[in-house]
Amino acid sequence: MGTMTMSASDRTKWSIVDALEHALTEKAFCKISVADITDYCHIARQTFYNHFLDKYDVIDWVYAQLIKQTTCRIGIDMTWEEATSAKLSVMKSKQKLFSALYNIDTNEGLKRNEPRKVYDYYVANIARLTGKKLDALESSLLKIYCYGATHLAMEWIMQGAQEPIEILIEANKQALPLFAQRIFLAAI
Repeated sequence: MGTMTMSASDRTKWSIVDALEHALTEKAFCKISVADITDYCHIARQTFYNHFLDKYDVIDWVYAQLIKQTTCRIGIDMTWEEATSAKLSVMKSKQKLFSALYNIDTNEGLKRNEPRKVYDYYVANIARLTGKKLDALESSLLKIYCYGATHLAMEWIMQGAQEPIEILIEANKQALPLFAQRIFLAAI
């Protein structure tokens, strides 16, 4: 996912992600052990634990990197459309990985955590761009949007990411609450 020069720590983390992605081609996430991951990327178990708490922490880190490189850049060096397109493009390029991560049916899985994470990122972006806190209605509208948008992306990924990204971007744009459209579609 990254394009900048990476630190040794980040290279190790991405090696672990690649190993997890490989393991997911052979086993369901619930059957994958830390040993499976470390064996594939030829690192000691302690090296894994120097970077991650467990395999669920790997999921959180991958998703955080995705958001850091896309959604968090809205209004800085990306428009809302560019950030949304970049996020969906990365997810499509790693379709098998994200499909497997969505299939994790535990409290730690992406399916259950992504809507709240996306909501939190939107709230943080709104505060950064406007200095404003959401009122109760805005918060509810934004939650409805985030839960729907993440479910749409999940279905798209799990069904093979066949529909053009532009369709998802337009659907998401039209589904954004009006107050959020004024903020995000005017950013940059």
